[in-house]
Amino acid sequence: LARIVLPDPRPHPSPLVESGPMASVAPPAPTYRPVLPPALRGEGRISDAQAETAIYAGEAHGGYLPGRFRLGEARHEVTLARDDDDKAVQFRRGFFLGDGTGCGKGRQIAAIIADNISQGRTRALWLSRNDALLEDARRDWAALGGGAHDIVPLSSWKQGDAIRLDRGILFTTYATLRQAARGGRQSRLDQIGMAGLALQNRLPDARVLYVSATGATTAENLAYAARLGLWGGPEAPFMSRPDFLEAMDRGGVAAMELVARELKALGLYVARAL
Repeated sequence: LARIVLPDPRPHPSPLVESGPMASVAPPAPTYRPVLPPALRGEGRISDAQAETAIYAGEAHGGYLPGRFRLGEARHEVTLARDDDDKAVQFRRGFFLGDGTGCGKGRQIAAIIADNISQGRTRALWLSRNDALLEDARRDWAALGGGAHDIVPLSSWKQGDAIRLDRGILFTTYATLRQAARGGRQSRLDQIGMAGLALQNRLPDARVLYVSATGATTAENLAYAARLGLWGGPEAPFMSRPDFLEAMDRGGVAAMELVARELKALGLYVARAL
């Protein structure tokens, strides 16, 4: 990655700022330092605020949620287990990027992946809304010095064929993951894991990054963000995911604002606008 230099087709991003109640909440001071090529900052490929996201994501990914969990019969469910249960797993903490349109979320995703690849974690899964966004992902990756061939769509392999990608970024969509098994061939879900909550449950040690400009506007937009520790754990504020959804439904916008502020105070959420 550090050896490839491509011109940046877009102007250097303007500073990102927070407004309203979110601006009054200070995140914890991070100690994490990402491993990124110096040229990214020196040549203005990412702004200070975009680099900040890589720092806070790395800080969050460095720890685990309290408690140990057993996978349920349904793949999207887990139950709290005893600490001495040798069949239980711990889940690595996730991070939520909630920047608005125009803040360069794709470039921030690329920076976080580049940081992990630089540290030997050479495989990433990039889930997006539809296949048309593949070129956007490649553009953002190339803007940081990567090669377009580093991002490979899951559709490059026929369903049921082994996915041979020891290094790089596998790009897919939730619609693709929902393809069922056919003619004795494995479903896409079983090839790389279930979508949404079940995908996270199957990969407890994965570094999960949630990205949405509308993450904290409604409870449903946070309902898949299991790695933020909002429900189910011994120190979580809500007993279960349905309890979280019910409480947010009762509390409305004010409750969602409080959740967003608390997540930012924990260093697990950032949402800025131009």
